[in-house]
Amino acid sequence: ATLVSAFAYGAFRKMYPDLTFGSLIRPLLPKGLGGSGSDRRMWLDAIVIAYAGGAIAATVDHLFDVGQFLTSPAVHLFSLGSIRGVADEWSPAIGALAAGVTGAIMLPIAVMLLVSLIDKYAGKSFWKALLLMFVITAVMYSSARYYQDYLWHVVSMMVMSAMVYFAVVKVARLNILAYVLTGYITALAGVAFGIVRSGYELYFPHLAVIFVALLAPLAYLLWLYLPFSKRKSVPASNQAVSG
Repeated sequence: ATLVSAFAYGAFRKMYPDLTFGSLIRPLLPKGLGGSGSDRRMWLDAIVIAYAGGAIAATVDHLFDVGQFLTSPAVHLFSLGSIRGVADEWSPAIGALAAGVTGAIMLPIAVMLLVSLIDKYAGKSFWKALLLMFVITAVMYSSARYYQDYLWHVVSMMVMSAMVYFAVVKVARLNILAYVLTGYITALAGVAFGIVRSGYELYFPHLAVIFVALLAPLAYLLWLYLPFSKRKSVPASNQAVSG
């Protein structure tokens, strides 16, 4: 992990030599009430990207799973991997929080690596990047037994790749907070979905903690915005009284 992180940081410095990494990390640190206007906007953009992007990606992935289930000759069994991992943990809530922190750290690193590879082999061309992903995906799923499964895997990966490319290049761009929150929310939501689907009756208290953690970014966003609006309204009321 240290070697991958160092490589990702080196790629970042090569692509953006005039941009300091600290300037991207600084908005992640807790601010006083209200914060600055740029910090509030960055948090708002990041939260919208994280929640909306996660929901869209999960919906698209579910639609492809349904299509594969309806057309594939293979017998699809319900995976117990997620709930088995939860059952082996001392505290599923703490495990989910640890997964969220890991996702928040690893996703920005993965994005840096991905962007550096695309920049090296595909340049700025979307179609070259998509062709590169097609070659990688076609080889990666070549061991599929049935051609239906192979086609669904390849098509779903191509669609996801196009969505990720658009999100990174056109939407999130250098808002590293968007990648941090996306990794955090995606990891927590994955654990929560596995518990809800498999055994929420046994882990309801832990599930409640996970949902609170999922909503924590929204609470912090309100903390940034509400005091600001109150401060703006006080001078106006004072002026009205004094007038």
